[in-house]
Amino acid sequence: MTKIYFSFFQTLLLLLFFSSCKKSKPDELNLNEFVTEKPTLSYYVPAYGTVDLSYWYQPKSGPVLDFGYLDIDMIVLNDVGGYISRVNSDGSVAWTVNERPFTPFSLFKIDDSRFGYIVEEEIVVLDYEGKVLNTINPLGKIIRFIKKLEDGRYLLCITSNSDNNIAILNSEFNLVKVFPIVANYPRSADLKGSILAVADTFNHKVKIYDSNSNVELASMNEFFPNEVIIKNSSEVWVLGEHSNRLLMWNFLNGTRQLIFSYQGHGYDNPYLSVDEIRQIEHSGALHIEPSKLKTSKSKASVEYSGYHTLYSPNGMMIVGDGTVLIADTDNHRVIRIKEDGQLIFSISGFNNPSSILMVPAEN
Repeated sequence: MTKIYFSFFQTLLLLLFFSSCKKSKPDELNLNEFVTEKPTLSYYVPAYGTVDLSYWYQPKSGPVLDFGYLDIDMIVLNDVGGYISRVNSDGSVAWTVNERPFTPFSLFKIDDSRFGYIVEEEIVVLDYEGKVLNTINPLGKIIRFIKKLEDGRYLLCITSNSDNNIAILNSEFNLVKVFPIVANYPRSADLKGSILAVADTFNHKVKIYDSNSNVELASMNEFFPNEVIIKNSSEVWVLGEHSNRLLMWNFLNGTRQLIFSYQGHGYDNPYLSVDEIRQIEHSGALHIEPSKLKTSKSKASVEYSGYHTLYSPNGMMIVGDGTVLIADTDNHRVIRIKEDGQLIFSISGFNNPSSILMVPAEN
């Protein structure tokens, strides 16, 4: 009897082991075509732009942890959904602020008790419990993004008519400097020391400037770069929206390292050019449903490629331990990865998340 019980116990352990092994391989590509029903959230159609932008709502089911473990509290901004939510480490939604019919942008930390985001010309300031404390209209112009710098100042893009200017505000949100830099709808920039990195998004370039002389030092091509973060004196994180990838670019020697990306059609080649990406998009090779080129989702979606992919990512932040949080926008999820690209967690159920912020531990 003891022998039979032991044999059954061993069998059960083996079944659990193989089951866990199967579940621990989400990074492997599943290239078997799996066509899903038309989603109720917006998404990018390769070569044709974003569709279903009329869906302005918060998914009722709430976020779902698809993979890994969630060990942080975070704020998630959903631009198409028009809302901002705090998601706790247990997966619960603590609160939600709704900005519909306006589109919020660009979460940023102010201090350990306050954070903010942008709506048109205003900065909305909140505490980490979701209470709106006040609004600031610093310049009377539309703000495209804002980021707090290490020295306590703020870097942002302001728009007036057709001009897009990178500027600096002091800690009291007063204008300090406007850089004489020409960019086409820049969605991100970063400044460390004298190095200024700008995502010149609609010109499909990332540019490095000397912030003192305003001289351009380096430039790389990337298809809709949406976020740049300077890592050190020679390297910049570059998140490409419609190149569906995260790169590390060494702007001193020009080398590029792929960190995380959609793995098909050459997108895992960090040197895949803007023109090559355009050709792939227009060929229909990226469409899950080639017969529906104007509405088909991309093969960069998790439904086709598994967890190890990106689909039109819009925002990221570097966590203190060197890991990266990414708003994987058209996969409607947030992921956290290590610098070597290893996936830590994937949490889905958001309406086009475009910006994320980790909540300070004491909150």
